[in-house]
Amino acid sequence: DTLKIDFVFLDLQRYTLAYDDYVLKIRIKDINDNPESEIDYQQDIKIASQNGLSDIQLVSSYKPTENKNLLSKNGYDLTPFVSNFFNSSNHKLNYYFEYYNSSEKVILRTSIVSNETKQIVNDLSQTKWSKNQRTIVLSSFPIKDIPSSTYLLVVEVINGKNEVIEKKERLIFKQGI
Repeated sequence: DTLKIDFVFLDLQRYTLAYDDYVLKIRIKDINDNPESEIDYQQDIKIASQNGLSDIQLVSSYKPTENKNLLSKNGYDLTPFVSNFFNSSNHKLNYYFEYYNSSEKVILRTSIVSNETKQIVNDLSQTKWSKNQRTIVLSSFPIKDIPSSTYLLVVEVINGKNEVIEKKERLIFKQGI
């Protein structure tokens, strides 16, 4: 009975792929309800060698990797935060992303922004210089004191002319102080 399940199902698989175009295909079948019923999903994926931001990953917890496993990434075991909903028991928001850069020195600015006003909330903004081919950012923001609302976790790449050359956003919800 799926109504009585009180956990979140998570399956994480990482694959190293060459730069190319791929098609992700998923087939879901409920063998207990109707063995004939299936859901098929397909999505094109392009893996290109270029500058850019990875997706922003929300992280429940992290620790240095002792034995490499499915949660290991760049020397850390990252336990995913499987939702974008934070309540009063969540005192911080951990996040992870990577930036790939050929040569240009840039600033990576990460902020929590009100979805309504588009303004940074409670001075929750961090910056990091990126001058390597790959910069890894694993950090957190204290969210205990921000009010209930809808926010964006925003990552901006800023060049030497102070121009935002790339931007990614992740919608998050906070309820309760």
